Amino acid sequence: MFAPSCHLPEMTTQRFIIRAMTIDDLDDLFVIYSDRETMQYTAVPPFTAPNMVHQLLDSVTALLEKGESFEWCIEDKLTGKVIGTCGLHSFNESRTSAEVGCILHASYWRQGVMTEVMGALLSFAQKKGLKLILADINGENHASRSFFAHLGFLATTNRYYVLILTSG
Repeated sequence: MFAPSCHLPEMTTQRFIIRAMTIDDLDDLFVIYSDRETMQYTAVPPFTAPNMVHQLLDSVTALLEKGESFEWCIEDKLTGKVIGTCGLHSFNESRTSAEVGCILHASYWRQGVMTEVMGALLSFAQKKGLKLILADINGENHASRSFFAHLGFLATTNRYYVLILTSG
């Protein structure tokens, strides 16, 4: 069963708290993951029942406990509402590279949310010793492709973008 981990640090930006998911986030997470527009470019179809969020939370916990994934929710400081998720997963064997993933409810697109969140997430990755971050982006998701390019990620194919983290 889902239990938040104390191993997942909380991060804050000017407008957002990036923190572990809790059972109290069920309703907000269902709103995000059941929204067709939000999920259109992901590999996961929109959730159709709230119990699917329970399965997500259990999976997040299991992967965190194994050290295979760090997944956070994005909470709006002003409203206290969870508006998205972000994380690092698919670490290589030497734990120097990982894939980044993020989902933001469509009603928050183009408001600078992910610019703030990714700044904190990439800083965390660098502190953890990661040297390379991979973003797997649906080729039709032009906004995400443009966003990651703006962050300094380089397109290696129509789908994969890479960012090399430097120290200092």
